Amino acid sequence: MSLVRRPSRRFGTRSAQLFWRLPLIGRVRIPRNLAPLLLAGAVGLAAGFAAVALTAVVDGLTTVFNELASILDGLAGGWTLMLVPAIAAIPVAFVVSRVASESQGAGVPYVMVAVERAGGFVRPIIAPAKLVATGFTLGGGGAAGREGPIVLIAASVASSIGRLARQPSDMLVLMVAAAAAGGIAATFLTPIAGTFFAMEVVLRRFNVRNFTIVVVSAVVANLVAVSFYGESAG
Repeated sequence: MSLVRRPSRRFGTRSAQLFWRLPLIGRVRIPRNLAPLLLAGAVGLAAGFAAVALTAVVDGLTTVFNELASILDGLAGGWTLMLVPAIAAIPVAFVVSRVASESQGAGVPYVMVAVERAGGFVRPIIAPAKLVATGFTLGGGGAAGREGPIVLIAASVASSIGRLARQPSDMLVLMVAAAAAGGIAATFLTPIAGTFFAMEVVLRRFNVRNFTIVVVSAVVANLVAVSFYGESAG
């Protein structure tokens, strides 16, 4: 069974053109040299808002499970606190088994495989599935971090944006890497670290064009996060 599912035919790939066909808009003429930067900005925005959403979900579910722990402790004593992670694991197991099996695990290895073997294709359903799974895992006291989840969530969103914009596979790969940079940048307010993470771990192909697109995404995503949290990481 392949780790990465291939895109369906209806998305396909086309060579880069001077214009894109966008849903509800029709043909929008965009200069060839400006198009990658616009895509990088869009990916950065998406990654930034994905990071904000992940933080909000984790914080909200942490509050819920803390309240649940207090109630259980008052009713039956401290031993019931062990039930909280078990309760949180129920929706996680459902998401992984029924919605998107790709949502299990750290996330970064899956994105690396998608870049190397699937032309940057990451299923759209993975973004909400990973968001829910990570929210319940971290909110319920599970031992995990946000780096891997936000990389996978942002990559899924960026892959969808790229396919809607009818981008070829090489650009799709670059957008996924840019999304990884944006996700790290917005989560930890570290655009430089996000950029080098994407270039060295995800993309592993350095040139000026790639670096520029990844940097733009990281900076835009960082600005989104700063607009919500200020200069301290959420």
